[in-house]
Amino acid sequence: GRGFRIILKGGEKNYASRVAASKTLLTQKGTDSVHHKNTIVYRHLQDGDLIVMNRQPTLHKPSMMSHRALVQKNERVIRMHYANCKTFNADFDGDEMNMHFPQTQQARADAQEIMFSDKQYITPTNGGPLRGLIQDHVVSGVLLTKRDTFFTKEEFQQLFYSTIVHSDTRLIMPHPCIAKPQQLWSGKQLITAVLRHLTSSFKGGLNLTSKSQVSKEMWANDEFEQIVTFRNGELLTGVLDKSQFGAASFGMVHCCYELYGASLAGMLLSTLGRLFTIHLQFHGFTCGIDDLIITENGNKKRDAKLVKADIHSLEVNRKYSKYEPETHDSLADALRDTLTGDSDYAKLDTLVKTEVNQLTTEIIGDLIPGEQMKRFPKNFMALMTLSGAKGSQVNVSQISCLLGQQELEGRRVPVMASGKTLPSFPPYDTRARAGGYIGDRFLTGIRPQEYYFHCT
Repeated sequence: GRGFRIILKGGEKNYASRVAASKTLLTQKGTDSVHHKNTIVYRHLQDGDLIVMNRQPTLHKPSMMSHRALVQKNERVIRMHYANCKTFNADFDGDEMNMHFPQTQQARADAQEIMFSDKQYITPTNGGPLRGLIQDHVVSGVLLTKRDTFFTKEEFQQLFYSTIVHSDTRLIMPHPCIAKPQQLWSGKQLITAVLRHLTSSFKGGLNLTSKSQVSKEMWANDEFEQIVTFRNGELLTGVLDKSQFGAASFGMVHCCYELYGASLAGMLLSTLGRLFTIHLQFHGFTCGIDDLIITENGNKKRDAKLVKADIHSLEVNRKYSKYEPETHDSLADALRDTLTGDSDYAKLDTLVKTEVNQLTTEIIGDLIPGEQMKRFPKNFMALMTLSGAKGSQVNVSQISCLLGQQELEGRRVPVMASGKTLPSFPPYDTRARAGGYIGDRFLTGIRPQEYYFHCT
């Protein structure tokens, strides 16, 4: 049947309009076959009300979760914690969501005990964690917990108090890890203080031995920065990154979920999110050109290696075509006689790709990270990719080193009937560049032919 809807705006200024709208709800019309009973609006949505949020497509059970509402007056957007983005598969580029307001006690009980967001930490499919901190929080977590991060008493207390904003219990200040010449507290002590405060009502502290995502090679082969060790709730060694408080199995938050329950795991994610946000505001984070530049010695290595690409390609083409100066006028003639079908091109592609891909791996290995102008962790591009915050090693290599061999469905650039890959190349050109091998990089720019191959 046909329904009806009346939009009521909050605020004191709209009180009269709400009263007028409420009176219309009590008025029955003779033509209204649906509206038989009087309808009363008792109140608007208030802070703390349980609401069910749904983002379509609803692909799994946690696509509908209940939350406690925090009403933002004069706002027309939905604010949501980053930890819930993966669960909803949501981002902030215009996504729309549906909000449902449970009306009965049974519906509210279901929303509180079954659908509440804290209870959706584990995915029903394989038991892995769904919720976790992302992006800037991951970067801040590494910067906060690395060994050379220290705070004065004022800085430590500011971060500690700003993080535990909803607590009525006493905050316990740890002893400084450095006494002379100045009292200093480490970032690891800050994590310890926060964790022990949240778990103070439980008997035992967290005991965990795990690994961070950043390898020990990036810490000068210091395994104590890679091995994350908690003993009785105290962080002794290791750097916290995506593997510990992201949506990863057997990390710090996952263990707290198993030991202390869903509510504390949700509280820990919220608390760490506040801590990392405030710390990053104090520290600052930006990615500049100097994070992408290779040293002069590295560029010399790169140029010397790239010369070998054409040499390797020439040798492969000569061997495959069985070029003989006595029987062929040129190598192009030998290739024209040899490459008669698609299978011949496919075999040649495989042989050339094997050689040039090996060369690409050697170039990247020589330059990253050994020849970067700024080294990790001062290099914020490397910090983002290695910690799991954003990006990958491929992004770094394409920016700073080279793009490498371009492939489409496992094949190199297709050859036209004329034997050319592009009109600007001669027929049956044996150079690696003509076959789609790009030795250029985004940092210093790529040429038109390379741009076309990369876009294709």
